[in-house]
Amino acid sequence: MIKPNIDRVLVKKVKSELLQDENILLPGQLKVGENLFAGEVVDAGDSNLRVGQLVYYSEFSAARIIDMGKVFRGDMTINEAIKEDNLLYIVAKDDIMATDDYDFGKISKIAEEDKSTAAAEV
Repeated sequence: MIKPNIDRVLVKKVKSELLQDENILLPGQLKVGENLFAGEVVDAGDSNLRVGQLVYYSEFSAARIIDMGKVFRGDMTINEAIKEDNLLYIVAKDDIMATDDYDFGKISKIAEEDKSTAAAEV
C-alpha cells in the first residue's frame, strides 16, 4: 500500500460527473473538472483530514501515481493499473483548497442506482 510522506495526502479522484449534479462551485465559478479536481482521501498521512473526506485541489498541485505494488503482486495488470479509475494522486496538504464532509457512500449508491436504471432501460 502506498503511504504519503510528511505533509502529503493520498487522494483518489472523484469522477466530476458525480459532483456536477450537485452544482458544487468555488468562488470565481471554477467548476469541478475544469482544473479543479475533487477527490476522496485514501490515506490522510499526518494531516488533520479523514479517510473518506472530500477534498478539492488544483490539477497542477497533484502528482499522479500508479500503484505498482498491485501489479507486482499480480492483483491487476499494468493496463488495469493505468486506467483513470485506479490512479491515485499525492497532494501536499497545503495545496488542498477546500474540504467537505460529503458522504461517499451516498455518492456510490447514487452512481450504482443510475447504472442499474440505465441498464434496465436498455
